[in-house]
Amino acid sequence: MQPIVVNNRQGYALGAIFLAMAGLLTLPYVFVDPAHRTDDAVGHAMIAALALGALGAFATARDALTADDDGLCRRTWRGTVHLRWRDVRDFHTVAAQHFTLDVVAPADDDAPRFTWDAKHPQAAALRAAVLAHATRAAVREWGPVGSRAIEVLPRTFTYGPPLTARSAAALSGAVSAVLLAYCLWLIARGEPPPIPRAHLLAMELGMMAFLLLPFGLMLSAWASGERAYHQRRGQRVVVREDGLRYFDERREVAMPWGEIVAVAPTGGAAFDQGTIVVSSRRASFDVGAGLTDLARFKALLARRAPAAVARGRASEFAVESLLPADATPGVATHHYRTRSGRALLSLPLVFGALFVGVAARDGDLVGPGVTALVFLGAWLWLLDGYLFTRVELDARGLTLRRRGGARALAWAELAAWRVVKAEALTHLVIEGHGERWRVWATVLDFEGLCAALSDRRPPDAPSQ
Repeated sequence: MQPIVVNNRQGYALGAIFLAMAGLLTLPYVFVDPAHRTDDAVGHAMIAALALGALGAFATARDALTADDDGLCRRTWRGTVHLRWRDVRDFHTVAAQHFTLDVVAPADDDAPRFTWDAKHPQAAALRAAVLAHATRAAVREWGPVGSRAIEVLPRTFTYGPPLTARSAAALSGAVSAVLLAYCLWLIARGEPPPIPRAHLLAMELGMMAFLLLPFGLMLSAWASGERAYHQRRGQRVVVREDGLRYFDERREVAMPWGEIVAVAPTGGAAFDQGTIVVSSRRASFDVGAGLTDLARFKALLARRAPAAVARGRASEFAVESLLPADATPGVATHHYRTRSGRALLSLPLVFGALFVGVAARDGDLVGPGVTALVFLGAWLWLLDGYLFTRVELDARGLTLRRRGGARALAWAELAAWRVVKAEALTHLVIEGHGERWRVWATVLDFEGLCAALSDRRPPDAPSQ
């Protein structure tokens, strides 16, 4: 067969964008008279960060996946990995909020999987090659896990170390440490600064907060993943044709599919992935977000125990400690009091502090001061949503609660709903009875909310 190559299309484009932005920020330092030039830690740090981003993007641009008569070959900056066709055990698609991936799984569960962008121009040819050559795979069709006629069982799900969070935290920490050291060096230089040192310190402290915020978010995600991994690394769940098997250090639980009465999610927005409680008439166990291939596990549950999953969505087994203090028991509550919500609350404060520092440096309170007030208004708006806004679902319909009151929509009045995908601004639009609601994707258990709506009415086509 003619080799099929799927490369990283975004790497070069993203690197060129970062490089162009760094070049634009460099222009003032080239054309300004050195006698009137002042050291600007903000500009220097942004140029350095963009240059590092460009180098990282260009490094990933060499990544490529090749399919030929022998099998699949993945080339990355870390090396080359091969997978022979006879070793392919499974293949399926994964649909997330912002992307769709094709996944090929080897027979060895510990071996790396091969993934590629399902929208790549060569994706269709690569899927056809997998169907034609992976003849030892148990499945014979592409599709999401849980929707195919044949599933590869038994399948063991365990907890692995949060390698992605570790790498992200380490990289973000290294970049932040370099830029922070540079800012401190500019502050501590012996020559007199062109502005009062107190003003310079205020501006640099704002810049430090701006640099350390991504590192703080990455560190928080890494710490949460490490804690969950060490608590659960002795646990495993086996999905079999006849039911589930759960193992930990103290017990073993067997659950035939017919005895499972509820599968209740207790979280799921951004960083707050929460847990899933699986209950039968005799026992129960919970599954954390660190479970390897959690999406596949949830899809298999939805296929094998649909009534239990639907019962869990109705919040008949709600975990009260995860709900607001004024929430009603037995009602599915989707609120914004999540870790991602708290992260969003910090952004306007950091940017506002940065502009206050610029105002203190320049002695001009009008422009930066007005901008700081805008960020303050954005923070108050986010705080209002964080504290008071939530969506409640029960047998009668939906209720949108805000600080000023509540609006109700019966299930019979639900006219349409759809997910509008716009990167960080992804949100859910609900329409009915002259009402139009917008629910942001940072709400607790956004996927569960969409699933509950889908049980009542099929969604409209997603908007881009």
